[in-house]
Amino acid sequence: MTDGATDTIERREREMTEEIEVRVHPPAATREPGRRHIVGGIGGVLLLWECAVRFGGVNATDCPAPSMIILELVRLGVTGVLWPALVASGMRWLTGMLTGCGLGVLLAVAAGRDRLLGGLTVPWVHLLYPVPKIALLPLFVLWLGIGELPKLVIIALGAFFPVFINTRHGMSRLPRRYDEVVAVYPVGTRYYVRRILLPGVYPSVFAGLKLAAGSALVLLVAAEMLAADTGIGALILQYGDLMLTASLLACVTVLAAAGLVIQYLIGCWERAVVRWR
Repeated sequence: MTDGATDTIERREREMTEEIEVRVHPPAATREPGRRHIVGGIGGVLLLWECAVRFGGVNATDCPAPSMIILELVRLGVTGVLWPALVASGMRWLTGMLTGCGLGVLLAVAAGRDRLLGGLTVPWVHLLYPVPKIALLPLFVLWLGIGELPKLVIIALGAFFPVFINTRHGMSRLPRRYDEVVAVYPVGTRYYVRRILLPGVYPSVFAGLKLAAGSALVLLVAAEMLAADTGIGALILQYGDLMLTASLLACVTVLAAAGLVIQYLIGCWERAVVRWR
C-alpha cells in the first residue's frame, strides 16, 4: 500500500472519530448549569439587590433589601406569628395534594383499563383543565359553605388534573409487550395494576406530582387570600393592606423555600421508587 493511500485512510479515520465525538458529546449550550453556576447566579442577583437598596437610592420601604427580609423573617418566627400560619397552610396543602393526586392516579388507571369510563372522564378532564380553578371558589363556597372544605376542594382540583393527564399519557406510551405478557401469563387485575402497570407509569406519575405540587401551592395561597383568616396567604394579604413590604416578602420567601423543599422531597421519592432511571 502506498504512502498516499495510507495517509488517506488515516485522514478518513480521524474524520470519522471526530464525527463520532461530535455526536456523542452534546454542545456546551445544551448542558445543564452546575451547582457553582446556580449558586453564583442567585448570589449575584441578591448582592446586586442589596447594593441597589443600600447604595443605589432604591427606597427600602418599597423594596427592602434581602438582609432586611431575612431579619423580618427571623422576627416573625421568634414572635410566633409565622408558625401557626405555616401549620395551617401546610395541613391544607397536604390534605388537598393527597386527595387530588390519589384520585388522579386511581381514575386515570381505571379510565385507561375501561373504555366506557375513559370516554366519560377524559373529554371532561381536557375540557375543564384550562379553566382557572380559583374562579370556581365562590361557587364551591355557595355549594359547600364557608369553611375549610371549599379551599380543600380547590387545592385538590389543582393537584388532580396534572396527575391524571400525566398518568394517562404514561399509560398510552406503554409498550405492547405489557399486554402480550399478560396474555401469555394470565394474572389478576390487582396484580397487573400493582406489579406491572404502575411501575411502568411511575416516571409519568412523578412528573405529574411535581406539576401538581406547584399548582396546589399557588391555589393554596390564592384560596387563603380570598377566603381564609389563617395561613400564609392570609398573612400576605394582611401585610399588603398594611404596606409592610418586608413582612410580605418574608412570607413569599417562605413559600419559595417550601416549594424548593417539596420538589426536592418528590425527587428523592422518585429516585427511591424508580431505581432503574
